[in-house]
Amino acid sequence: VDGKIAGYCFFALTYSIEFNGKDAWLDELYIAPKYRGLGLGTKFIEFVKKRVVELNGSYLHLECMDENVKAQPYYVKRGLKKRASRHYVMPLIEGLPSTVD
Repeated sequence: VDGKIAGYCFFALTYSIEFNGKDAWLDELYIAPKYRGLGLGTKFIEFVKKRVVELNGSYLHLECMDENVKAQPYYVKRGLKKRASRHYVMPLIEGLPSTVD
């Protein structure tokens, strides 16, 4: 915004049997506090959705921590649905933390 970095997002294509092929994970979506409420997060999500479809992806996933209660209705309002599942993680390289919060 006005030559300043207001936020960023990162997504990665994956492949899922459960979701019938290519899908994508929106791994990071961050808007700096002073730029929140300007619609930038929605623009990022819309951009990612468009790109994933262009890349023949069928679903968009993201993970939101339980304690991030402000973001959860935001995602639902934009069409994402909460699933009754948990995300598990395991480090595969020695020296990485055993949990990533």
